[in-house]
Amino acid sequence: MTLREIDSPIDGHPNPALGFPFFDAATGSLGQGLSVAGGLGCAARIDGIDKVVYCIIGDGESREGQIWEAMDFIRDQRLSNVVALFNCNELGQSDFVSRQQDWTHLQRKAEATRGNAFFKHEPSVPDAAITDEYLVSQMLIAGTVNQVVDKLLAFYEDMGGFGTLLYCGHDWADAGAMRRSMELMAEEVLPRVNRALP
Repeated sequence: MTLREIDSPIDGHPNPALGFPFFDAATGSLGQGLSVAGGLGCAARIDGIDKVVYCIIGDGESREGQIWEAMDFIRDQRLSNVVALFNCNELGQSDFVSRQQDWTHLQRKAEATRGNAFFKHEPSVPDAAITDEYLVSQMLIAGTVNQVVDKLLAFYEDMGGFGTLLYCGHDWADAGAMRRSMELMAEEVLPRVNRALP
């Protein structure tokens, strides 16, 4: 494994020059990504270009103040074409993040800046409906092998396809269950999904 090694194509940051041409910017872990996404979304609106800009934000990066300044900018400019994807897998760039940085704390921060908009599958959902059960049903793909295959294929159709699927997970309480989940994903779910995709 060459992850985070200096000469590796997976040196720790997605690099547009090394096989990741679909990234507009590789911004590291300091929080610049959402500002770049906000600028791209604003430019697309000014230029009359119908496109959506996606920004993937890791747990560690979500601590940076620049993320929340960008959230304010996106809200103030009403940039509905910018989607922030918070990857809440409890990992920073080099280690686990603290329990104070879990998704529930992240949700409260997002509510303070943009309301619950990031957590709604459609804007008409009332804020009071954003419960733990809602978040699990709308934002997580989990279940039996058959259920996960069906949900991934439905997600593929809803998104108009995707290039790479990244599995992230950590079970603090049961390492054996986490390993079994990964085995099922690798040995049963993904082969079926790959066979079903065009």
